[in-house]
Amino acid sequence: MQEQVKIQIRYWEDTQYGRFCDALYFTQDEYAKADQTAIDVEKQRRLDNWIAIVSVPAPEPTKEQLEADVLATQNEIARMQSDIVELQTKIAVKAVAEKAIVEE
Repeated sequence: MQEQVKIQIRYWEDTQYGRFCDALYFTQDEYAKADQTAIDVEKQRRLDNWIAIVSVPAPEPTKEQLEADVLATQNEIARMQSDIVELQTKIAVKAVAEKAIVEE
């Protein structure tokens, strides 16, 4: 098995969108050739990309999407109500069986 030593530079930045945490990884040769300016540029590029993603507000759902969500939720409620009835039936059956055992 061949192993390669990596140098990790962990960093974070607190922003108005929360804390951005990341890490850069270099081989020993890459790290020896890298200068601090290049490392700082890469850190900033990654931070800028993250901000570009998290700063875009989520799109507003359409009327159709909201209606589909309502239907899905109603279906889930119906399924859960069916589960409740099934569980209550099992409880009742167990109660009758336990009562029969006690009476014997």
